[in-house]
Amino acid sequence: MFVLACMVLYLDNQFDQAFEILNTRPIDSPEYLDHLDFAGFAGYIALSAGAGVEYSLRYFDLPLKMGAITTAYVTNAYPVYFEAGRLQIVEDLRRHIHTDFRDDPQAIYALACVELARGYFPEGFRLAESRYDHPDATQFINGDLFDKPRWKGEALRGGVFWYMLSKDWEIWSCARAICQR
Repeated sequence: MFVLACMVLYLDNQFDQAFEILNTRPIDSPEYLDHLDFAGFAGYIALSAGAGVEYSLRYFDLPLKMGAITTAYVTNAYPVYFEAGRLQIVEDLRRHIHTDFRDDPQAIYALACVELARGYFPEGFRLAESRYDHPDATQFINGDLFDKPRWKGEALRGGVFWYMLSKDWEIWSCARAICQR
């Protein structure tokens, strides 16, 4: 019930309430150890509830130590390890994504976000196209955008640049920087 309660709140973006439930169990409790695939969600819940990067890594470190690398884990943990500056773990997870999750749109999108944050714009934008392959894409992306032309690596200077503004102004900043080069 513990995992189910947290997941219901996670799916409803009620991270503060889910975090309250997470804190009712120590990190080494059977509820975590028996469900290492849940740790990827637990870390994201903690981060989204404002617990901070280092605190959320507690949830991500456990499956990493035990070798329980899942889609949910790499999708949520990879960008957080990057943000924390744990670059060796980032490189190890990057290899996992490229070998074990190369066909998973969620994992590839996590990779894209980090590549964009690193300033590797062509690779980051190329990988970010994976968001259109996500099974729930139409819930989060305007359906009219699916018919628009996609960037294939061609020069952007002097061309028409279609963009979608969202909560993530960083992507807009990256795109604007590329167009000005």
